[in-house]
This record gives sequence, structure tokens and C-alpha cells, in this order.
Amino acid sequence: MEDSPTFQRPNPDPLLERQCPGCRKPIDPTDRFCRHCGLKRDKPVPLPQQRWVVLSMLFLVVGPFALPLLWRSPCFSRKEKILIGIANVLFSVGLLVGTVWLAALGYHWAMDQIDITMNLPFDSLDGSAAKALVTRFWD
Repeated sequence: MEDSPTFQRPNPDPLLERQCPGCRKPIDPTDRFCRHCGLKRDKPVPLPQQRWVVLSMLFLVVGPFALPLLWRSPCFSRKEKILIGIANVLFSVGLLVGTVWLAALGYHWAMDQIDITMNLPFDSLDGSAAKALVTRFWD
């Protein structure tokens, strides 16, 4: 009697077997946990902790208020968390400074338009411009 061939279960995708779904770093196929981020292999990463969700929340939606989401996510290494956190804070400060600068620019442009239209000197701090404006409207 001949030996029947042994049945071997097909490997679905060898790349997925050697890569952590959380941090995308190579892992041994026999490991139950990732040695880099500690994620259990058979457990999928929840949607709020996936890389693309965390990064979009940080840079497109709520800014630094999403930093706890970054630090709780198993998809990032400690070094990545520090670098992304610093980049997010700098990005948020840059947006704030840019917004204030644009608001000041718009304010000065509007005051210049009023100066041109009404021929009033709005640069004086003694209130003479306000008095001149009031007297012009009351006369």
C-alpha cells in the first residue's frame, strides 16, 4: 500500500505572517506577540488606534487634543510617538501664529481702507480719530 500524500494547509499570505499588523515590523511566525509593539498577533488593531486614524485626527481634526490617542495606540513605536507629538505641537503652534498673523493683516488692511475712504488718521492713540469720526457723523 502506498503512502497517501500528507495534507498541508496552504499559507494564505506569507508576507502577513511575517509582519505585525500594528507596527508593520517583521516578526517571527511562531511569535504570539509582536516583539516591537507588544500587539497580540491574532487580535486586529481597533479602528480608533490605527495609524491613519490617529494621524488624521492629529493633523486634520483636533490637533494636540488627540495626543492621548497617539500615546495609547500600539501601532507606533516610542520614538515615532515622540517625533509625531513634537511635529503635531509645532504644526499646531504654526497654525495658531499664522491665524493671528492673518487676522492682524486683515485688521490693518480694513483700517487702511477706512483711512482712505474717510481720510481719518486711525494711527493716533489719543482718541482724536474717534472724536473726528463721531463729529463727522453727527454734523
